[in-house]
Amino acid sequence: MKKIKLGVLCVDVKDKSNIFSFTSNCAFHILNELKKYDDIEIVKHYVSSTSDTKELWLKDFSKVNHLFGINLRQWSYYPSDKVAIIKSKIKGKLFQFYDSGSRREPTDINFSFLDQGIIKNKTYEDVYVGWSADPDTFYINKLKDDKTLNILIDHSHFSANKTEGYEMSDEIATQCNRFANSTQMLEIFNRNNNTTFTSVKVRRLVSGGIEDLDLTNKVNLDYSHTSVGQQHLADEYAKAHIFIATHKESLGMCILESAMSGCFVISPKGFIKEHQVLQHVNNYTFKTTIEWQNIVDAIMPIENRNKVVHWSWKRSVNIMYNTIKRYDNEIN
Repeated sequence: MKKIKLGVLCVDVKDKSNIFSFTSNCAFHILNELKKYDDIEIVKHYVSSTSDTKELWLKDFSKVNHLFGINLRQWSYYPSDKVAIIKSKIKGKLFQFYDSGSRREPTDINFSFLDQGIIKNKTYEDVYVGWSADPDTFYINKLKDDKTLNILIDHSHFSANKTEGYEMSDEIATQCNRFANSTQMLEIFNRNNNTTFTSVKVRRLVSGGIEDLDLTNKVNLDYSHTSVGQQHLADEYAKAHIFIATHKESLGMCILESAMSGCFVISPKGFIKEHQVLQHVNNYTFKTTIEWQNIVDAIMPIENRNKVVHWSWKRSVNIMYNTIKRYDNEIN
């Protein structure tokens, strides 16, 4: 069997317990899925932030046909002239992850979470893979007939300097607190959802952890990017019936992960891209006020999960694999 000789650049994540960020999440799952293909040979794993990648352009790539930078926008961290040297040393292509930015590095193929549409006069290829989550990590630990309605609020945006309409953590926390303390609103919600909740519990993501909502302390808008481990987050999603996005950089990944855990998703209108992720999950959007009395058939954990469970890393990496294989066939 002819092997696809691939070099990968990414952080070194030994197992799921070491997933604490977007970057480590992608690195772990993509690398592990690629290793499952019999005709993929990972010739070299260049570990980010080590001597392996400090002066990558000086390396010998004689045994590598293609290089895949799994970290987001991998090639933007290298000067363009150095990337040109790397490209000249390999037979095949430079692959990387990309999201939605306008800057385009001198790469060949961008695997993108977001559908960028058609860009004219480009010298690279965009391959849309969509958002991904691990159905084995994200699970359900709630029932429709629970007595406590659990709501989980996303963290605030990582910058304290935000333009108006970009960040709604304060407003959402206040509205959730009002709902949690209104017997009448909960009764209407129960009627609309055929549920029998007697209380509402609200928790929120904060820097380095997850805490019960306490409006005696102001929401900390200066989120520091200090994340919780993926398993800790998965356990919170599993208990929550509702997940609420709070800012315009709430990732499609967290929307998908929470939905895979059986959550109903709520978000401010326009905050989450409709055609790229929101249309695929059971959700409710609002302009300024969450109209709890208008939320119907939200508490359906199994149905919410089943709608998105196929959006797995296996599916996304299979698209990557087929693309890599197509280009590998061109050089052999």
